[in-house]
Amino acid sequence: MLKSMLKAKIKEIIYTACLYFTIIVFSLHIFGGILSQKSVQMPLERLSLLFLFSIGMAVAGLVWQAKKIPVILRHLIHYASFILTFWGVFILIGDFAAKPSSKLTIMILASFFYILATAVCLGLKNFFRRQRKKKEAYSPVYNKPQ
Repeated sequence: MLKSMLKAKIKEIIYTACLYFTIIVFSLHIFGGILSQKSVQMPLERLSLLFLFSIGMAVAGLVWQAKKIPVILRHLIHYASFILTFWGVFILIGDFAAKPSSKLTIMILASFFYILATAVCLGLKNFFRRQRKKKEAYSPVYNKPQ
C-alpha cells in the first residue's frame, strides 16, 4: 500500500517535472529566438540544470495537495520552495552570478517572474471555475425532458 502510494507520487513528480521542463525550454527557445533572431541552442549542462529545477518545482508543487493548510500559507511555502530551488540550482550549482549584487538581482527577477506566473495561473483557475459555475447554473427553458 505505502509502496504503491510512493510509486504513484514519484510518477506524478516526474510527469509534472517533464511538463515544467518542456514549458520552460519551449519558452526559452521562443523568447530567445525572438530576441536574437536566430536559433537558440543550449548546452546539455544548462538543460540538466533546467530539469533539476523542474524536479524541485514539481516537489514543491506537492504543497497544493495539503488541503488542511490555509491557502496563503501554501503560497508562502511554495514561494519559499521556489526561491530555495532557484538559488540552489542556478546560483550554487550553476554559478550564474559571481557578485553578490548580481545574485540579488537575479533573485529579485526570479521573484518577479514567480509572481507573474502565479497571477496568470490564479487568473486562469478563476476563469475556468466561473465558466464551470455558469454551466452548472444554466437550466434549459425550452425542450425540457418530461
